[in-house]
Amino acid sequence: MHISYMRISFFLFILSFQVAWSQNQLIPQSKSKKAIKFFQEAETFIKERNFYSAIESYLDAINKDPSFAEAHFKLATAYKILGKAKEAHYHYEQTVLNSPKSTGLSPSYFFISEYKFKQGKYAEAKEAAEKYLGFNPIHKPSRDMAEKIIKTSIFAEEAVKNPVDFKSVQLSGNINKFAFQYFPVLTADKKYLIFTVRRNLSPQAQEDLYISEFKNEEWQTAQSISNNINTELNEGTCSISADGHTLVFTSCGRADGFGSCDLYISDKVGDLWTKPVNMGEKINSHLWESQPSLSADGRMLYYVSTRPGTYGKEDIWFSQKSDSGWAFPKNLGPLINGKDSEVGPCIMPDQKTLYFSSDGHPGFGGYDFFYSLKSDSTWGKPNNMGYPINTMNDESSIFVTADNKSAFYSVDYKNGNFLEKSLIFTFEVPQSLKGLHTSNYTKGKVRDAISKKMLSAQIDLIDLKTSQKVQSVNSDSINGEYLIVLTEGSEYGLYASKQGYLFKSFHFDYTAQNFNQLALDIELDPIKAGNKILLNNVFFETGKYDLDLKSKVEIDKLVALMLQNPKMMVEISGHTDNVGSSADNLVLSSKRAAEVANYLVKLGVKKSNITSKGYADTKPVAENDTDENKQKNRRIEFIVK
Repeated sequence: MHISYMRISFFLFILSFQVAWSQNQLIPQSKSKKAIKFFQEAETFIKERNFYSAIESYLDAINKDPSFAEAHFKLATAYKILGKAKEAHYHYEQTVLNSPKSTGLSPSYFFISEYKFKQGKYAEAKEAAEKYLGFNPIHKPSRDMAEKIIKTSIFAEEAVKNPVDFKSVQLSGNINKFAFQYFPVLTADKKYLIFTVRRNLSPQAQEDLYISEFKNEEWQTAQSISNNINTELNEGTCSISADGHTLVFTSCGRADGFGSCDLYISDKVGDLWTKPVNMGEKINSHLWESQPSLSADGRMLYYVSTRPGTYGKEDIWFSQKSDSGWAFPKNLGPLINGKDSEVGPCIMPDQKTLYFSSDGHPGFGGYDFFYSLKSDSTWGKPNNMGYPINTMNDESSIFVTADNKSAFYSVDYKNGNFLEKSLIFTFEVPQSLKGLHTSNYTKGKVRDAISKKMLSAQIDLIDLKTSQKVQSVNSDSINGEYLIVLTEGSEYGLYASKQGYLFKSFHFDYTAQNFNQLALDIELDPIKAGNKILLNNVFFETGKYDLDLKSKVEIDKLVALMLQNPKMMVEISGHTDNVGSSADNLVLSSKRAAEVANYLVKLGVKKSNITSKGYADTKPVAENDTDENKQKNRRIEFIVK
């Protein structure tokens, strides 16, 4: 289904290539009449698509004449069609050994180069591909593939000489317990791992989503994610939001689908997932959509599609969400998407680093992992993640955690054209391969400060320098849980708000120091006389009362609150630490409080609803014995009267 689509398309190309050659009217060159008789008998079986009987007859021909090049060639082709790569390669080698200059048998060099390439024997692969091209083949797909093998082998040989720091660990049997498991994704806190499962080797086997919790320092036994998600149809290749509350996944063949496979979305409330909803005809086309990656803020969706406008076989597309819903997707462009396949996108929280898999850019054979860095609005040239992260095997799906520390990925193991198994591994991301910015998170629960009842509140993360909303989530209505991702390089204001309550604000300076994971439970006070808001994101220069531009976000929040509650009467109070004279501190605190009040009036709040007052250092909330405590005492409060 999701990943097997690209395997099938590749197999069909090879199959058509092989069948075309198997039907070539080669003139058998053998002095043994019995060998020729067996060869002609095999040719009849080939026309009937009876490959097993044909193989027996070709072997009989070779037994009569071991140097019978045409028989070796046709036998190799039959083995190739049946997926017996090792046997096919042996007889292609015998073909060129016995007839190295035959134009009709020259495709042997192509298949030898292909086999050597998949074995990681790049020098031999390059040599065989060059010999094949020396015959000036007219079959364009194979000619293009041979040129790609040469180019890629040159890259791979050099890359193997300069390996990256890499040590992978296969996940335990609690995860790798099925025939196939692939496309792993994690929540930002790395507490939950979700991945796609196929239980047996059959291409028709059903795919489902499974989930495992990291508890007691190990991954627990994976379980089906939900009966609301998994059905008798195929579900897989998903993306989980940073907070673990939104799931975007692929499903095929549903009655409400637009194409062969569509993207669906479901929300988690408490411990239950809601009934999935098709993401609509803008996201989904009449063709194939799969392998989503949802940005941390939930407003950008990257995914793979074969829709019109695709440059190759499968391309990575993206769509942006606004208040009116998801926009029509755009192609990431030809620098990322080549003429082959780009799949498995993983967008980092900073939205400036994209990991993905491709079989088109220079690599090591099959699908390799790449990353691209974004400058302004343009994605840069893809970079191969290097050896031995990438090998001659298919590295087809990668997920890098928000903190840039760990990667989870799946590796496919094949026998010829047939997939035998797929396993999930993890590794520490080398410094040279990390994204532009590191992200972390704060999480906790939101509750009513009086009743302690869990609340569904809106949690907004805003960049104070740009006043832009970076992320917005809702805490769970059942358990009050929320999680917000913060990325280094900015100064943030975090706001928790709900109708009928005073908002709470918090300040995070992530410009010069690392931000550690923080447990932050939030209690919201009802709008009631005596309750107050500590204005953590109202700033003044030292010793001055002019508002810093970074205060705009907080002021706007206060204006919105008061306009929603036009009868609310408030006092803006200013406070200082005990540094300096009490008289000077009283003047400073009074002017700062008045400055905030005046701004509120300028922005539409009734002047009669606001008073301001300075208290100097008379109402400390902490001892003035440390810089940190003095900072707590230097504050502006918003008090309901």
